[in-house]
Amino acid sequence: MNSTQIKDFIQKTNQLIEKKELKSAFDSIGSIAEELHNWKITDKLNELKNNYKYMLHYLIEGSDDPEQEKIYNKLIRDTFKLTIDTAETAMISESSELFFEKIRVSSVRSPLSLEEFSEEIKKKEDTRSLLSLFEEGEEKKNRTKSNEQEHERIVSEMFYSIFSAPRANIDDIKAYSNFLFDDNIHVDDKSMFISALMLNIMQRFDVKKILFLLECCSHENMHVSMRAIISLTPILQQYHSRWHLYPELNSRLSLLSDESYFRRRLLIAIIQFIQSRETEKITKKLTEEILPEMMKLSPIIGKKIKMDEWMGETGMDDKNPEWQKILDDAGITDKLEEFSNLQLQGADVFHSTFSNLKSYPFFNEMSNWFLPFSL
Repeated sequence: MNSTQIKDFIQKTNQLIEKKELKSAFDSIGSIAEELHNWKITDKLNELKNNYKYMLHYLIEGSDDPEQEKIYNKLIRDTFKLTIDTAETAMISESSELFFEKIRVSSVRSPLSLEEFSEEIKKKEDTRSLLSLFEEGEEKKNRTKSNEQEHERIVSEMFYSIFSAPRANIDDIKAYSNFLFDDNIHVDDKSMFISALMLNIMQRFDVKKILFLLECCSHENMHVSMRAIISLTPILQQYHSRWHLYPELNSRLSLLSDESYFRRRLLIAIIQFIQSRETEKITKKLTEEILPEMMKLSPIIGKKIKMDEWMGETGMDDKNPEWQKILDDAGITDKLEEFSNLQLQGADVFHSTFSNLKSYPFFNEMSNWFLPFSL
């Protein structure tokens, strides 16, 4: 099966589970399991089928089991998990997607542990501090550049290691916590870690990692907290239909919701995500309506502008130039004012300007898309 067929399988099976048509979901998983000849998947599927049969049997018998809903929810959770495990098993060897490519690489060459990445990053931070004491000169410039390049490489490798990591255990979560709450690690590196964690969760649901991400939302550093909340937003959207199956997630989110800063920041993140859906429309309006009109009026405005007025000592407010009237008559002023208001509201009005930068080699690395902007 190719990647498209596997994705269709995931979508179809998840929809069956959401509609609580577990028998059909089991059949869907079974059809893939037969092709894979994977005994782990087959055994787990048979276990789920048997549990479902027993549950139906007790239900028909009229048994009053107070744990019935809890057992049923666990069955649904396990079926969701088996669906993605089956799909990953089918895609791991041949898929060209970056996630599976990184998994294949890590199976051949084991990546550093997060503790080891942490130590390497802190070494580069120490070197950066030491180099700041050097006298300005070519040697300092070259050594600083080399250190920064090495630091970027380490952070990028850490990013992909987290992105392609398996489901977390208790030790993993402890390592995550040590990394995020280490004062010797720069906030930008922590932000990269959180983005990698977000992508991993979106690829494969992991309740332990989501709980940790919820903890990060209350991080004392505002940048880390905001990055975590922004990362949480698409996860809430993607997994909203199964969120109720995990009481621990509901409890933690409910606790966070009592905090005013969390509600405020989450609202900002949601608004930004909604506004981002309008980016293409804004870009289209700018490139197809406003800029062409400005180009048409450019020769006319040029004739009306007197350079001695521009170069004079008095301000432009005193000139009341005719070109302002031309803009008003053409409706350009209103459109520019509209764009100015959109910018004040947080809309991305410069998308058309920066979108061409995607062709630069820098953006061929997925990790670079998540680097915090800095000068």
